[in-house]
Amino acid sequence: MIRIVAVALLLSASPTLQAAPEWFAIDPLHTRVLFFVEHARFSRSLGQFRPVQGGLWFDADDWRNSRIEICLPVSGLDMGDADWTRALQRPAFFDQRAHPEVCLVSTRVEVLDGQHGRLHGDLTIRGISRPVVFEFTVNDLRRFSLTMKRRLGVSARGQVSRHDFGMDRYRTLIGDRVEVIIELEAQVADPPDVASSGQQQEIPK
Repeated sequence: MIRIVAVALLLSASPTLQAAPEWFAIDPLHTRVLFFVEHARFSRSLGQFRPVQGGLWFDADDWRNSRIEICLPVSGLDMGDADWTRALQRPAFFDQRAHPEVCLVSTRVEVLDGQHGRLHGDLTIRGISRPVVFEFTVNDLRRFSLTMKRRLGVSARGQVSRHDFGMDRYRTLIGDRVEVIIELEAQVADPPDVASSGQQQEIPK
């Protein structure tokens, strides 16, 4: 199970002048964490981590007040083939036994315009942390007719070097640049510490 935990950013300004971020619960049915990597210059291979569950704090009035920490268990890796998936979970690549999670922790959010932003953070793979940047688009934030609750939709995209994280074998067969794509939907909900139940609310298709 993919664990996504978000924490509120500590603000230097007076809290009376700041709108409080809201907790949005991830809809795992409509959220994907995908990545593409070049295969021997013939094509780009696709992998993903699933299912995605959890939530994030989001401030609709000022995105800079939002902060997210994402931890993806390597056990949730899926390359579309069991043997291939196991190969990438071994020590030469993600090294699942020694480093069972891939984590992204945001350090700041940059607002570009009313719909676009830039997320700066630290990505940790195989115990190695490197700075990363994700360009993101807030697709929509409105009351969803099927649930009558506010729903957030975000698309994010970034690139990392696998060599930077010690995954440097098979250089002639596997490309270095890895494109990461996140398609996320989340619905406003009670935060985990005040929710009446620990079970995630069922979200209709």
